[in-house]
This record gives sequence, C-alpha cells and structure tokens, in this order.
Amino acid sequence: MVNERKITLFGKEFKIRLDVVLQVDNQDVVDLQLIRLLMLIDKLGSISGAARVLSMPYSRAWDKIAKAERILGVKLVESKRGGASGGGTSLTNEARELVRVYKEILTKLNLKLEEPLLKVRIPDLTYIGSNDPVVEIIAGLLRDQGLDVHISWTGSSLGIAALVLGECDISGIHILDPETGQYNVPILKRQWRGRDLVLVRGYLREIGFATRGKYTLEEVLDGIIRGELTIVNRQPGAGARVLLEHLIKQECKRRGLDFDLVVSRIRGYENVVDTHLEVAQTVAAGRADVGVCIRWAAEQYGLNFIPVTWENFDFVTTPHKLNMDSVTKFIQVLKNEEFRRRIERLPGYRVPEDSGSTVLVLQAR
Repeated sequence: MVNERKITLFGKEFKIRLDVVLQVDNQDVVDLQLIRLLMLIDKLGSISGAARVLSMPYSRAWDKIAKAERILGVKLVESKRGGASGGGTSLTNEARELVRVYKEILTKLNLKLEEPLLKVRIPDLTYIGSNDPVVEIIAGLLRDQGLDVHISWTGSSLGIAALVLGECDISGIHILDPETGQYNVPILKRQWRGRDLVLVRGYLREIGFATRGKYTLEEVLDGIIRGELTIVNRQPGAGARVLLEHLIKQECKRRGLDFDLVVSRIRGYENVVDTHLEVAQTVAAGRADVGVCIRWAAEQYGLNFIPVTWENFDFVTTPHKLNMDSVTKFIQVLKNEEFRRRIERLPGYRVPEDSGSTVLVLQAR
C-alpha cells in the first residue's frame, strides 16, 4: 500500500490512504490497485491467484486490466504455459514498463509502495465460468473427497477466455448461437477454432424471465422495448445476457426497430449483477421489474417465472487438464446416478443420459 498515514480527531484514530491515479483524457486508467494486481500476476503467473491475494473477484480483476488495455492501446497480460500458481499468464513488456514508471512517480512524491504479501494456496481445482447452483453442489462433493476447489463466477465467455489463458481447470458455459438456435458447440467451433478445447456434456436447465407480476412473454418483451419495465441485466458475455439480447433483436426485427437505439433506451440495461440469485433478489426487492434467470432462482424468491427455453449447461476444459485427478473426479460426478437423481429433484433441471461424455474436441492448428 502507498504510505498509510494517521491523524487523531474527536478521540478517534483515522487512517489516511494515499493513492496515485494516472488519467488519459480525464479517465482514470492506472491506480494503486491495478499496479498491485500486475505485480502479483508477475510473481504468481496467474490473474486468478493475484485476485485471491487481493480478495478481488476474478471478473473485477479482468475488467480493470481490460479497461487499461483498451484505453492505453497496449496489451498488459499474455498467455504463457505454466505459472507459479498453476495459471498461465505473464506480463508484457509494456506492463512491466507501466509498473516501473508508476513506482518512479511514487518515489518522486516520496511515497512508498509495499510489496504485496504472497499468501495464496494453489487449489486442486479452479472453476471460472457461468454461475449455477449445481456447480456449487459438485464442488461440495469434491470437497468431501478432500479436494480444495475455488470458484469464480464470470459468465460463459470470460470463463472460456480464462481457460485459454491457463487461469482455470474447467469452465461452465451456456452460450446460445442465434444462427442455429443451438448451445455451445457452434460458438466454440466458430469463435475458438485453433485452440485445444474439450466440451463435456453437463445438464439442461430451464431459463426465462423472473417477474413479480403476472405477464406473458410477449408482454415482457413489449414492456422492455417500450421502456415500461425496468430490467436487471447480467455481465457482458454471460449466457443469460446473450439470450436476452437475442430475444430483443428478434423483437426489434419483427417491429422494424433499430436494436442499438432500443437498447440505449431500455431501463436498467446497465444494472448488472453476477448471479442468477442476484437477478431474482433484485426483482423481488422491487429494484427491477424483470430479469433473465433460471427457474430455480426465481422460485427461491417466490417470483413468477416465464419460461423461454431449456439450455445446455456444459463444461469446457483442455486435453491436458483432462488428465488432472481433480478434473477427472469432476466429470465422474456428472456420471454418478445418485448425483443425477439429486439434481433432477431441483426445479428446472434435467440430466441427459450422456452427461459427463465428451461431445466436442477442438485442436490447435
């Protein structure tokens, strides 16, 4: 931390934390937190490990790096095999120069940057991907077997990106391909060709709109487009957000409306949460009228649920990771009959016969 100073006032001791922020075009780009994050990535070889040290959600760490890269126009991290914490991320030369210059600025200001403490344990299994309560159940079963499991909810697309970077061992995804109406396989084939990836069949879950009042699907879409209903959204790249945008695009096309213009007028579009339960909670609390989530989450809060589709919630890993004991045990859980019966007792879930089987293998060129 940059020098922490103290004052006493009204008999209370106050801590003053000083920060140095670098701006570009009046936008905050580089601050102490980003620099500490980059320093930890350099030491650990992992964004996930660095985020855990800083008690920061993985998605927030990724967002800070992505924002800086976008504004600065340079890459700060890159993929690298291995890593001290089992990850595969290293700093670019530009990132190291950024850290050097920031430290130089602090020195000129007579401020000190303490080296972050490296108190992080490497988990047996790291999951980064889409949010689902069944993943928590699987993690619990693996922990019962003595495995240390770490979970980060990021959304499907960011989960795949984390897997490609070597940041995790397995990722859960449910991404609709609007062109075919199918889940996961077409997206992986089109967007992730040239990568070593393996898609493992998971299960089916029912997804739709959660509302407090009684609506039809047509009424919900009409209310969203007209700005009469306030929504709660999911983060970019999340499967639920992909589905929402697909439905809105279809409705805009039917009505002859411009999608981008309609989205700019949707109430609550930038109100983003990370999980299905948070969507349901936001609607139940009256902070939004409607949101896309799974049936299970809507029923936890006693909300009206308008079904849209049954989606495939599958798992992505790599050929190398398939040989890991923890990943093997994760997949074995999917094949377990008792697990299947337990999951199918949950509202809005089905487990197909081929759960746990490999359905797609992509290979690097």
